[in-house]
Amino acid sequence: MFWLNKLRSKSPSRQALPESVAQYFQQSPPPKQTPIEQLRFVALDAETTGLKSKSGDRILSIGAVGIKHLRVDLSDRFFAVLNPERASLPETVKVHLITPEESRRAPAPELVMPKVLSFIGADVILGHHIRFDKAFLDNEMLRLYGKPLYNIVVDTAELAYALDATLRSSESGMQSPQEQQKYALDALAQRYGIETAARHDAWSDALCAAQLGIIFLRKLSVQGVRTLADLQLLTRTM
Repeated sequence: MFWLNKLRSKSPSRQALPESVAQYFQQSPPPKQTPIEQLRFVALDAETTGLKSKSGDRILSIGAVGIKHLRVDLSDRFFAVLNPERASLPETVKVHLITPEESRRAPAPELVMPKVLSFIGADVILGHHIRFDKAFLDNEMLRLYGKPLYNIVVDTAELAYALDATLRSSESGMQSPQEQQKYALDALAQRYGIETAARHDAWSDALCAAQLGIIFLRKLSVQGVRTLADLQLLTRTM
């Protein structure tokens, strides 16, 4: 039994977790039949030291904003810079503009992640190519707490694809690089008249994704996508 007790001692226990983290793991996602307009979405974006979550790249900053009744709620917002505990690639610093000194002075992930979980709760996370951001968040979650995020995620790029009758270039739904550029965050923002000042800040990207998401969700509701289950089915078939 010694080996079993030793294994348990290495697993994050609920008693050892910060209160907000323990509360997060006690919650459940919203029911699938919840109408979309009754959901709280959390539009989220993360800036990272690089593009490879499986090769040691880490989160530099997280921005998020709440969406309630399909409206952006600017009183419900979150932003934090984290110490990634590793250097950013020089080319990425030119994109996110977070200096090495700013990163060194930022709080450690274990101080920021409880606040992130308290903000997002069990709600649906929305973002542009959100699975990229979730992979980095899951890495921090697994490292700190032994479990990934359980939130349902919705990709605004996939919603844009669903609305665009000309999106598919093959039966598999794959797109050429030229077509993919049409669904980049900047391109979609320009198409739908959304300003993108300071675009590569995590907060600005999250706000842009929120605005796009609202437009797409309203348009999709006219086509019969009215519940969380409808939304999940739509993105599952992309």
